Amino acid sequence: MQNFIRHKKSSFRMSRAHRFMQRHRRPISISAWAAGSIGLVMILIQSWYGQQQLVRPLTTVGVTPLGSQTRAQAEASIHDAYSGGRLDISIKGQPITAELEGVGVAPNTVQLVAQLVDYPVWQRFIPFTLFAHAPAHYEVKPIIDQSRFSQFVQSSVAPICHLPAVNARVEVVEGQLNLRPAKSGADCSAELVAQRVLDTQLDSDGMSVSVIPSETAPVVTTASAQRVLVQAEQLVNRQLQIQIVDTVVSPSTQQIASWLTFEADPKTGATTVGISTAQVITYIETLQKSVYTAPGETVIALVDGEETSRLVGANGRGIKADEGAQLIRQQLQAGDGSVTLQPSVLPPTERFVRTYTKTEAGLQALVTSLGQKGDTAISVQHIGGRGWRAAANGDKTYVPASTYKIFVAYAVLKQIESGAMGWDDRATGGQTVSDCFDTMIINSDNPCSEWFGEKIGWKNITAMIHGAGVSRATSLYTKAGFVATANDEALFLTKLESGALLSPSSTSRLLDIMKRQVYRAGIPAGAGLSVANKVGFLGGLLHDAGIVYAPSGTYALVIMTSGSSWAQIADIARQINAHLR
Repeated sequence: MQNFIRHKKSSFRMSRAHRFMQRHRRPISISAWAAGSIGLVMILIQSWYGQQQLVRPLTTVGVTPLGSQTRAQAEASIHDAYSGGRLDISIKGQPITAELEGVGVAPNTVQLVAQLVDYPVWQRFIPFTLFAHAPAHYEVKPIIDQSRFSQFVQSSVAPICHLPAVNARVEVVEGQLNLRPAKSGADCSAELVAQRVLDTQLDSDGMSVSVIPSETAPVVTTASAQRVLVQAEQLVNRQLQIQIVDTVVSPSTQQIASWLTFEADPKTGATTVGISTAQVITYIETLQKSVYTAPGETVIALVDGEETSRLVGANGRGIKADEGAQLIRQQLQAGDGSVTLQPSVLPPTERFVRTYTKTEAGLQALVTSLGQKGDTAISVQHIGGRGWRAAANGDKTYVPASTYKIFVAYAVLKQIESGAMGWDDRATGGQTVSDCFDTMIINSDNPCSEWFGEKIGWKNITAMIHGAGVSRATSLYTKAGFVATANDEALFLTKLESGALLSPSSTSRLLDIMKRQVYRAGIPAGAGLSVANKVGFLGGLLHDAGIVYAPSGTYALVIMTSGSSWAQIADIARQINAHLR
C-alpha cells in the first residue's frame, strides 16, 4: 500500500514538471539559445585575444592601464612608464643617485608582457576566463646593460665602497720590533651591485637599493706576520761580537733591528726577513774611525786617449765594508758568535784628466770616449775642408726610427727628377705630393712617409740608397723591419750636402726643409749653429742625424742612442763642435 502511494506522488510531480515545460517551452528554448550564443561569442572573443596576443581587459601594471593592448603597445607603455626614474643606491649611509637609462637599467618589458599575454588554449574555451584570470598585482623587474652598469659602478660606486684591506706587517719603530695586525677591507663589485638591483622591484619613480659591501681579506694575515715577528726576534736577540784590532763591540738589539728588512711577495704575500747590507756597511763605517786612513788619489793624464803621465796617490787603511757586512750577515743568520774585521790596504782612487789635440786622432779619441757612455753610436764626417772622420760604434745597427725619412725624401726627389711623380700629384689625406713631402720632414708625419714608401716601394727605395753608396747594413726592406747605422747615415748626409746625390734644386729643397724641422733639442741645441737635421724617436730610441754648418767647416754628425735623452745628445754635439772649432 505504501509503495502504491509513493508511486502516485512521483507520477504527480513528473506530470507537474511536464506541464510546466510544456507551458514554458518557448521561453526556456530562447534562454538556452541566448546563453549558448553568449558563451560561443565569448569563446570566439577569447580565442581572438589569444591569437592576437592581446593583454586581457582590465589589466593594469601599477597605475598604467594595459587592457586590450598588443604586445608591442604594452611593451612601449611599460617602457615609457618605468624608464625615466632614478636609481638611488645607499652604501654605508652615503647616497648615490643616477638616472636609470644613464646607467643601463631598464624595465624587463619583454618578460613582463609575455606574462600578460599568456592565455592558455584550454582556458579560451571556458567563457569569461578572459576577465577572471588577470592577477591582482604584477612586479616590474629590471634588466641591466652589463657594460654601461659596470662603468657606472667603477666610476661612482667603487670609490665610495672601496676600503683597501691592510696587510699585517712587522716593522721597526725606534729600534723596537712592532707587529701591526691585519685589517679586512670592503669592496662593491659590479656583480654584487647588479644582483641587488635585479632583486629589487621597479616602480614608476625608479628604485632604491641598499648595498652592503663585501668583505675583502688581507693578503698577509696577522698569523703569518706573527711567524715573521718570531724570526725577526731571533735575529735581534743574537749575541754578536765584532772585533776590530783590539776593540770588541756588541751591537744592541735596537741596532740589529735597524738592519732588518721585510719583503713581501706581491702575489702570495709571503714575507721574508732580510738583513740590509747597506745598513750594516753604514754601521761598520762608524766603527772603523780609529783604524781608518783615507786613500789618496791617482791622477792619470790622457792625451787623445793615450796615457801621458800618472801621479800615484798613497794607499789608505781601513776595513773593506762590503766584505765585513757579508761576514756579519752570515753570522747573524747562523746564530750567536763573533766576527773579526781586519783592516786592509785601501788602494788610491783614480781620476782621469782627458785632453784632446786639435787633430783627427784627437777627434777620434773624443768620440770614442763619448761612445762609451750608455748605448750610443756616433759618426762624424767633415764635408770638404779637413776631411776628418771619427766614429764610435758607427757600424752598429739600430732601428732608425724617423731618421729613415731622409732616405724616403731622397727617393721622392729622384721620382720627381725622372718625371715619375709630380709635386702637384695627389697624395694621402687630401694633400699634394709637395705638402706631404714637407710635412714628412718638418713634422715627421708618418702617414705621408708610409704613403710614399708604398707608392715607390720599400724595396726600390732600399736599392736607391744602396746605389748611392750606403752599405747593406742599412735597409728599409728586411723581415725584421728597418735597420740603419750611424756611419751609413753620416755618409748619406755627406753625399747630400756635397751635391753627389741630387740636382742642385732637389738638394736645396731637401736641405731647406731639414733646417726647418721642428724637433731641435738634440744636435741643433748642442751645436748652437745652423743645422739641417732629421730626428727619430721610438720607444727608448732617440736619434739625430744632421749637417752642422760651422764657421770652421761643415760636417755631418749622426748620434744614435737607446735609453738616452735629448740633453745627453745635445751635450755630445756640444763637445764635438767645440773640438772642431
